[in-house]
Amino acid sequence: MSNVRSFRSQSDYSQEQVTKMIDFADEQHIPLFDVMKRVEKLMCEGMTFDEAFNQEVGAD
Repeated sequence: MSNVRSFRSQSDYSQEQVTKMIDFADEQHIPLFDVMKRVEKLMCEGMTFDEAFNQEVGAD
């Protein structure tokens, strides 16, 4: 998890990206933090935000 924390400290989300995550969390009735954590974990593995978010949306 330290990888995710170090990435989070460097990440700057655009307003559009934040809105996507908020909308998805709201639609799925899950905490925003959980969505962010899973997306950031995928981003630490080398995915872009869009790739990670699309994979997360497809996962649920």
